[in-house]
Amino acid sequence: MLLSHPAVAEAVCFGVPDEKYGEVVAAAVVLRPEAASTPEAEVERAIKELCSTKLSAFKVRGKARSKGGGAKEGDPEEEGSGLQTEG
Repeated sequence: MLLSHPAVAEAVCFGVPDEKYGEVVAAAVVLRPEAASTPEAEVERAIKELCSTKLSAFKVRGKARSKGGGAKEGDPEEEGSGLQTEG
């Protein structure tokens, strides 16, 4: 599903430990080079929108990640995708 977004070049989903649920699904995406000129927040929002139209709301959550993979400052329940630009 993530690969159906025009900005996404590569995507992988994997399980990560979670205190509440035992394990949750996380995703990492690599953006196409042409998406690099689009603000990260805009692309992240569009990918979340795509996910929310295809998945139950409780499945579209997680901690926002920076391009380097570290947690961003802010609300830990804020949804995120760990966006990186291919290239």
